[in-house]
Amino acid sequence: MPYPGKPLKIGSKGKDVERIQRALKVKVDGVFGKQTEAAVKAYQKRKGLPEFDSFEAILGK
Repeated sequence: MPYPGKPLKIGSKGKDVERIQRALKVKVDGVFGKQTEAAVKAYQKRKGLPEFDSFEAILGK
């Protein structure tokens, strides 16, 4: 998934959040809330990545 050009974190909204939600297989509502945050952290843990509060860290930016 290409980097959206900005960090996505709690409170972020829009199409970039929707794409991440689809990739993480969570409810797609376009709002980066607690469910999306939990999915991001679970992904980071599965991949052995340090846990950060944004999707930016997953993509290595």
